[in-house]
Amino acid sequence: MSPEPEYSVLDQYTYKTRPVRIVIVGAGLTGIAAVYKLDTKFKDLDITYQIYEKNHDVGGTWLENRYPGCACDVPAHSVLIPLSCSPVHPCQLPSPFHLTCCCGADCKYTYSWEGNPEWTRFYAGSKEIWTYYKSLSTKYGVDKHTRFHSRVLSATWNHSLYRYELEIEDVKTGEKIQDHAEVLINASGWLK
Repeated sequence: MSPEPEYSVLDQYTYKTRPVRIVIVGAGLTGIAAVYKLDTKFKDLDITYQIYEKNHDVGGTWLENRYPGCACDVPAHSVLIPLSCSPVHPCQLPSPFHLTCCCGADCKYTYSWEGNPEWTRFYAGSKEIWTYYKSLSTKYGVDKHTRFHSRVLSATWNHSLYRYELEIEDVKTGEKIQDHAEVLINASGWLK
C-alpha cells in the first residue's frame, strides 16, 4: 500500500475564480491607493477586503506629523517623466502606485490617476498633503472598509488553510480579535 500524497488536486477547471479575502494593514497613502486599485482593476472578481488602521483616521505619516514646518522634501506636484533613467534623469518608470520611481526617489505626492494641480506651495505642508489624501479617501470610500484604532499584532501563514491568520488589537480597549486573509498587503509605511 502506497502512502497518501501530501497534496490534492481540486476537481475544477484551471483559472476558476474563487472568493478571495484581502487584509490591508494601514490606511495611509498605499492603503488608500490599494482601495482605488482593488475597486477599479478587480471589480469583476469576488474580492472582499478589510483595512486595519492603528490611528483614528486615514493619512498615515501626514496625519501623525503636524509639527511646525512639517512639509514634503520633494515637489508635491506631479513631475514629467524624463526620457531616460540615469543619475541626471533618475525617474523614467514609476512604480505601480506611483509614489516612488524606479530609482527609489520620491518624486511626487499625488497619484498618477488623481493629480492635484492646486497645491499652494511647491513643497506642500503636512496638513495640505493630508487634506488631499483625506479627500481621496472619502471619494474612494476607504472608511467603509476600515476598522480604525486597530493594530495588527501578528500575521502567520497557515500552510494547511493557505491563508494568513491575523491577530488584531483595538488600541483603545485592548480587545483582541482574529481575522484571516488569502492576501495580505502591508501598507503600514516606513515613515513612522
